[in-house]
Amino acid sequence: MSRPRPGEPAGPAAGNRLRLRKLVLAIVILLAAVGAGLFGWKSWNDAERSSRYAAWRQQLKEESKRNDVIAALREELRESPDRADARALLGEALAYAGKYSDAIVELRDAAKRDPEGVEVRVFLADVCVKLDLIDEAVKVLKEALQHAREDDSPQIGLRLGHIYTERYRGSAKDEDFRAARNYFQDARRHAASEAEAMDGYAGLFLTKGPEQDFDKGIAAYRELMAKHPDYPSAAKIRELLDMVDKAQSEPPAPDPKEPPKDGDAKKSGDG
Repeated sequence: MSRPRPGEPAGPAAGNRLRLRKLVLAIVILLAAVGAGLFGWKSWNDAERSSRYAAWRQQLKEESKRNDVIAALREELRESPDRADARALLGEALAYAGKYSDAIVELRDAAKRDPEGVEVRVFLADVCVKLDLIDEAVKVLKEALQHAREDDSPQIGLRLGHIYTERYRGSAKDEDFRAARNYFQDARRHAASEAEAMDGYAGLFLTKGPEQDFDKGIAAYRELMAKHPDYPSAAKIRELLDMVDKAQSEPPAPDPKEPPKDGDAKKSGDG
């Protein structure tokens, strides 16, 4: 039997101390096991919820199932009112149902609860445009752009280009024109968004306003057709270009104020 070290208790006190150490060790092991179990349960619960939300999002495309999804999400939020993802999905569901005024309330709340959420802000911007809230759409898309992944940034830039084009159509302000032009030019640098950016750029120059430049817009459309002949709107653009070519090939109509030439006067006299 080993002797106790100097300063250590001997006899019954030593046995009590040993039992206490074993008890503490057992508690530490138990807490670690419980913590691991809770983490595993949370991971499973999050995965299950994500799968459920993905299924609901697919069901939104079916008009007959939208009301059921909306009811399920409202019930989900009654139990967990702080869930930004559930609130964002409810906003999407309401927008799909055409209830834009209700949708924007939920989407604004979801965006506030998720300061770096990109997807919710993109959807919120679309609803803002539906409600003609152009300034708010610009604001939330700029917020989304700050946190977007590199692959997502061009599409957000395209949205901003189109929205600024609409704002320019109403304001005729040079700053709105320049903003739209710059966003289209930035989006054009990426292969995935190049064609649509060229389309937006051309349409911008054809938009009525102080910066309208018909020749530049038509030239941009010609370049688009040369680089992307299979672009989804190619048929419509080619129809426009054919009309322009036909108009340019025809001789100009005579000016009624211009005096007739000698030959024309003779013909008139012969009649």
